[in-house]
Amino acid sequence: MLTGVNMVTRHSSPGCITARMVPAAILFGLLVALVHPAALAAEAFEEIIVTATKREQSIQDVSIAVTAWSGQQIRELNLEQSWEIARFTPGVNIASTSGGQDTQFTIRGVTQTDFNDSIEPPNAVYVDDGYMATVQGNRFGLFDINRVEVLRGPQGTLFGRNATGGLVHYITNRPGEEFEAYGDVMVGSDEQVRVEGALNTPINDDLAFRLSAVYTTRDELVDNKYPLGNVINPITSVPYVPSTAGQGDYWNDDSLGLRGQLLWKISDKTELLVSGFYWDEEISTNGSYEQGAVTAILDGAGRHVNTIFAKDDPQGCEALGTDGTCQDIDFVDGTFGAQTRPVQGGDLFGFVDPGGGGDQKVSADHSIDNFNTYEMYGLTARLTWDLGPALLTSITHYMDYDKRQSLDTDLAPVPQSVVMNENDSDTISQELRLSGETDRFVWQTGFYYLGFDNDNVIGFGFPPDSPITLLIGGVDPVFTGPFESNSFAQWDRDSYSLFGQVDYSLTDQWTFVLGGRIILEEADYKYRQAFYTSNIDQKVEDGQPPLNSFLSYPSFEDDPDDWLWAGRVVLEFRPNDELMFYGGVNRGTKAGGFNGKLNDFSPPLPTNDIPYDDETLYAYEIGVKSTLFDGTTRLNASAYYYDYEDYQAFVFVGASGFVRNADAETYGFEVELNSRPIDALDLSLSASYIDAEVQDLEIATDIIDDVEPPHTPEWQLASIVRYTFFDLLFNGDVTLQGAVTYTDERYFNIRNFDGQLMDDYTLVDARVSWTSDDDRWQVGVFGQNLTDEEYKVTGFDLATFCGCNEEAWGRPLWWGVDARVTF
Repeated sequence: MLTGVNMVTRHSSPGCITARMVPAAILFGLLVALVHPAALAAEAFEEIIVTATKREQSIQDVSIAVTAWSGQQIRELNLEQSWEIARFTPGVNIASTSGGQDTQFTIRGVTQTDFNDSIEPPNAVYVDDGYMATVQGNRFGLFDINRVEVLRGPQGTLFGRNATGGLVHYITNRPGEEFEAYGDVMVGSDEQVRVEGALNTPINDDLAFRLSAVYTTRDELVDNKYPLGNVINPITSVPYVPSTAGQGDYWNDDSLGLRGQLLWKISDKTELLVSGFYWDEEISTNGSYEQGAVTAILDGAGRHVNTIFAKDDPQGCEALGTDGTCQDIDFVDGTFGAQTRPVQGGDLFGFVDPGGGGDQKVSADHSIDNFNTYEMYGLTARLTWDLGPALLTSITHYMDYDKRQSLDTDLAPVPQSVVMNENDSDTISQELRLSGETDRFVWQTGFYYLGFDNDNVIGFGFPPDSPITLLIGGVDPVFTGPFESNSFAQWDRDSYSLFGQVDYSLTDQWTFVLGGRIILEEADYKYRQAFYTSNIDQKVEDGQPPLNSFLSYPSFEDDPDDWLWAGRVVLEFRPNDELMFYGGVNRGTKAGGFNGKLNDFSPPLPTNDIPYDDETLYAYEIGVKSTLFDGTTRLNASAYYYDYEDYQAFVFVGASGFVRNADAETYGFEVELNSRPIDALDLSLSASYIDAEVQDLEIATDIIDDVEPPHTPEWQLASIVRYTFFDLLFNGDVTLQGAVTYTDERYFNIRNFDGQLMDDYTLVDARVSWTSDDDRWQVGVFGQNLTDEEYKVTGFDLATFCGCNEEAWGRPLWWGVDARVTF
């Protein structure tokens, strides 16, 4: 069995707000507005209609913290992927795993960073009323979008038990009665090409069809310099032999999305909308790099680390022993022990990564061109039937999701190990809902069923020249050849719920909202783990006799039933048509689950630690929605306190992890300002603050501490400024847009060690576009990350596995031109 010391210092310095957060684009826009003769008197904003409560309402009348992005805004901000809206939405961030390739939302500190594809995230994602159950279903491209609604705070009353932190709903453009078509082409740096189009056509008075598609391709952004830095195998005295799968470059894009919709007006009172969706993405490894690292914790013997071990710390001491002397923890000459790390700032094998930040290069022995595949397809049928006193809505949704992934664990030339993942998920859901209203009541009630079948296999592959193969082969000759440590999890779930909500107008100014949901969860979980001979470097193996059973973890099965409930109580006060105050309590819940820990040669979890409990969130929130200055300005704000019971905290240790339940508290607020002070100028400003703490979490054996949830920046700021010169060029309008966002420092691991802290960063974008006077043509030039900021988006602490961190960095400066024509 491999051993190692798992040690870390904690980082405690607070984030700060610097002058660079002040968006110069705002000052520029205001100055131009004062001097330009076409700056007319301000016009009121158009009303924004959302379906945050499963009925159409003005966003200013919804007693929920909601941010809505229109399809036009998404396009003008150059947002291509589903998760990119988080950058501009207060209180929302992205949690990533697998080198940044797998993504999910973090809302107000509510997150789940378990990379096991069997789990469901605590922040629900919907596309056209269809629930994306698997956490990896969050990954898809944005095209032909009508709007995106982001709801912050528990939404379990109307949307179910896994909307604890909030909800993101993507609403696409639906078929219409008039012929419409558009084509959109973008050409950018790094040989990027993106083609999007849609065709809407009425078939007859009762039928309409809409077809939309997008295709994106981009060259790799990161050069693989293998065998740069390959070191000598101390056993064979020759350089390590690389993976046979290939050493391709990193971080490309090759994706295709299709959507077809048919709208049938069966009668004046009945309508059926059927939508089919397909998404396929084939990529190599994302923009990930290795950073030599050591983690350290206080332990029973009093040892600790006083300095983080990094490239820029030539005098770093990994740990202090009880006698005050330096203790280095390294892998040298085929053994683990107190040895000197071969190269200061390198990993356990002496490799120093050439990349990271602005240096877009790696040296990895395993990277396969376009091998990592994410594919999903689905079908949604929405039937509405006006019964007179009530509206009946039926939503039937099916989704299939398949994933194949093969990544270099250590991102280095030494063939230490490969992590492989294959997942097949199927979901089917059915919702039946009745809704209606009277003079004082607005009500809805319904039934919901979700079936979620998930087969997931994930494992480590150890090539024949892996140091671990050589090490274990010296103990057990069964492992002298290439082998795999694979974990198989089959997790089937059935969820049944009854829900309802009533809005009662006490007076013309006061409204009382009461909602609730009762949920029955049934689960069937099977887990097994075994070692197999590895015949193919990049794929998990099964269907053969295990190599050795005594090293495998014990199998586990369970089939629990559980009752859950969610609720909402809110009081709304409207002193006039332009102002609403609200305050209330929401109870959110997320079902319990099972740990599918990988066998990284650490001890298995005790049987009673494999299941974990459901989590419960009591959210107390007050807010204000205001429309000011004759409808030209909207100012919305909210403040909240979260009291969490049994928060599901994912603790990543070694090369795997597990969920532990712990209590948590969160305080925060959000402010959003949208203003049109003059007709030519649009301003959007937002800010959020989060103080989140997970309490008394065991971050290592017998080490209990209060920690911050990962991917939860204390401050987030965003500003967007648009100024239009009317009739400036060829009778068309020229628009200047600037966007600046700031994200505070945050951890990528809930243990909050120094090496797991990601620095704050500021991103600056700009766009210049021309629109013809008939709105048929639009041409634009844009730049993203204009200051070429170097920033991290996620990481894995693998200090006891390879003496390194695996870190993913954001995309550097890039630019493009686009053109759109509408028919």
